[in-house]
Amino acid sequence: MADTLEQLDGFSSIIAAFLAKKLVSQTEINEDLCSAISHTWTVFLLIIFAVIVTFTYLIGEPIHCLAPPNWPKQEVNYAKSYCWVSNTYYIGMKYPIPTDPTSRTEEEVTYYQWAPIIFLFMATLFKTPDMVWRFVNSMSGIRLKKIIALAQSSLLESPEKYKMNIRNIACFIDMWLEGCWKRKLHRVVTIKGRNLNVSWLPFSKKEGTYFISFYIFVKFLFTVNVIGQFFLLNAFLSDNFTPYDIFRTIPSKGSARFPRVTLCDLELRQLQNIHLYTLQCVLPVNLFNEKIFIFLWFWLIFVAVVTCANVVLWIYRAIFSKRQSKYVLHHLSPSKNILIKADGKKMFKHFTTDYLRNDGFFILRMIAKNTTNLVLEDLLKELWHLYNKRIDQNFQQPGNCNTFNDILRENLPAPHILKSLIYKRNIRSP
Repeated sequence: MADTLEQLDGFSSIIAAFLAKKLVSQTEINEDLCSAISHTWTVFLLIIFAVIVTFTYLIGEPIHCLAPPNWPKQEVNYAKSYCWVSNTYYIGMKYPIPTDPTSRTEEEVTYYQWAPIIFLFMATLFKTPDMVWRFVNSMSGIRLKKIIALAQSSLLESPEKYKMNIRNIACFIDMWLEGCWKRKLHRVVTIKGRNLNVSWLPFSKKEGTYFISFYIFVKFLFTVNVIGQFFLLNAFLSDNFTPYDIFRTIPSKGSARFPRVTLCDLELRQLQNIHLYTLQCVLPVNLFNEKIFIFLWFWLIFVAVVTCANVVLWIYRAIFSKRQSKYVLHHLSPSKNILIKADGKKMFKHFTTDYLRNDGFFILRMIAKNTTNLVLEDLLKELWHLYNKRIDQNFQQPGNCNTFNDILRENLPAPHILKSLIYKRNIRSP
């Protein structure tokens, strides 16, 4: 059994190394900081904790038991292995050991062998919402990650290539918006001077709510996950756990949840006789487990507060169209004064509510978060130009980007990169 448990610990270290490489090797660029705290930083911390505890099991001795002096070394090693895999129980030094085996079983400490697996399971739960977002992003028809990467790389290009990349990013966004655009099926309700979007169909590309709805849904998953894990951890530590318990705990003795000294019942068969021994054991690994779980308790509070505030912020951004219009106008005005014309305000309103909509606003905000305001202003200028082309052509053609092949014929610096920005199934043939 001891060899099996050591193999399990070794296997958990392999899993931890794999997750560290695959799950948190690189932070996604099409995200905000609050999402990264949940699915990158927290996952990384949990994997590090799993590795630390696993190596503590493998390198050191996770348990020491006080055996009778007449026992040979072989029996002492057997007793340690048995007590490690069969669980120990905690009875305070001030209390007598119960004679009833059932009473002893109720005080068993059963988690310490599985601490690395617990940490990896928590990491998987924190990573799951991000995997949902990746899947949703892959089904959107536009590769947001590569568009943002191209916008980032454009900052290091020459002015000519920079303008060309910005123009082509705008064309791809325009093509995607045009492919999703149909008659608007939502209405605007004014509440206390604020415009509130009331959409009939969330999670819809036609409504322009695909990205923003799923993004808020994923944010909600992050919130449910961290709050649920906090309550589970709080129940695990104890029903009435408070931060005061941390400072009240005597370091040399530990707490009842993380005892340093435990007891183990061992039965040894000698011929036809069965002898029952009660051994006193020390668990050095609980010194690490206690500090790790207490740190996680505070960390989950921090993540929960940040995540809840962030999801409320994104809901506010999604439902109040007036705030979106102000955001776009603020970054578009330095490039071009669009309100000079008599119909400028009306065109701008249609530009934000009918053309960009929630999904266009979301894409622009993600680009701004991962680049600079200069890129956003130049990109908005190009999108405004394409929108005016649509107005002039009575919405017959998507600006000066009629087809995907037309774009590829413009001597682009890296056609194979630009071609990967949008999925083929969403590109209309000429």
